[in-house]
Amino acid sequence: QPNKIVFAKEGFYVQNFGIRNSNEYITVNSTAPHYNTPIKANISNFLLSNITEVISKDTLLANGILVGTVDVKQLNSTPQVAAALKITNLSVLGDTIGNLSIDVSNATDKAVDATVAINGHGNDIKLTGMYYPTPVEGNNFNMDLLLAPLNVKTIEGATANQIRNTTGLLNGKLHIQGTMTNPIIEGELKTDNLSTNIAMLN
Repeated sequence: QPNKIVFAKEGFYVQNFGIRNSNEYITVNSTAPHYNTPIKANISNFLLSNITEVISKDTLLANGILVGTVDVKQLNSTPQVAAALKITNLSVLGDTIGNLSIDVSNATDKAVDATVAINGHGNDIKLTGMYYPTPVEGNNFNMDLLLAPLNVKTIEGATANQIRNTTGLLNGKLHIQGTMTNPIIEGELKTDNLSTNIAMLN
């Protein structure tokens, strides 16, 4: 006590809100008990399966241990957010991809600076650059994706097992621009002893 989430015509604020199970927890707090003050969320040892098992009882969509912080620094029509999140042993549909880290911040009111990296299980993947919620010169993205390498075996689950019995790697660098509906991807990818089976064709 006191723990509450307060909504009013002026906005909202959060005091001492938390969900806890043993050493897993998520806490959310406004910096002051006043409307529209900055909000901080702390996440520790949270199993993703707690959420994904609610969505799908028959298939484990994703799992891993999530830790990190999310800071909502400004609450208005153009919110400003900074987040530093890590997922240890991220798996998608049974295949462990590696350790995922996400760092996001608002460079301006109209641009989000993001770095997403995956390491481990033969993967060294990094996505860096800017995301524009409102297109700038026709682009939602100005980002670079580095694969150094991607172990293709680890993404079989992410492809809904449309590929299987995979060995080998992908290396390369791609530049991503365009929009959500019409992305423009340019660059070069090289295979390294890549072999796979297309499930649809066997």
